[in-house]
Amino acid sequence: MLELGIKRIARTILHQGGCLGGVRWWNRHGIRILMYHDFPSSPELPEMLAQQCKHMQEHYTLVSLDDIGRHVRQGTPLPPNALAVTIDDGNRDFLDNGYPIFEAHKIPVAVFLVSGFLDGQFWLWWDK
Repeated sequence: MLELGIKRIARTILHQGGCLGGVRWWNRHGIRILMYHDFPSSPELPEMLAQQCKHMQEHYTLVSLDDIGRHVRQGTPLPPNALAVTIDDGNRDFLDNGYPIFEAHKIPVAVFLVSGFLDGQFWLWWDK
């Protein structure tokens, strides 16, 4: 319980105190991978996702997983505040609801498809 209170206080300080820029600067040479799951049809989704895309564009350098792999193989540094976006379930709702928004913002995404699910051999554990 105390841990939750401490996390809540830290989150408030970071967000309202304007400290996130300092945290981004401190970790600017790291690799960030933002993972998404599910893009349900809802009236709020397009605006909410568009706001997230704008935030990513304003505060990060968007890279693909291919970019990350190339930099690792070549031993060259990534740009500061590198961020890659992955879609980790490959459901149809991404194509219908998420892809158009990421495409409009020119954000590269890597979509992981689960062949056993696509072949109808099993359900993803979080959808059971």
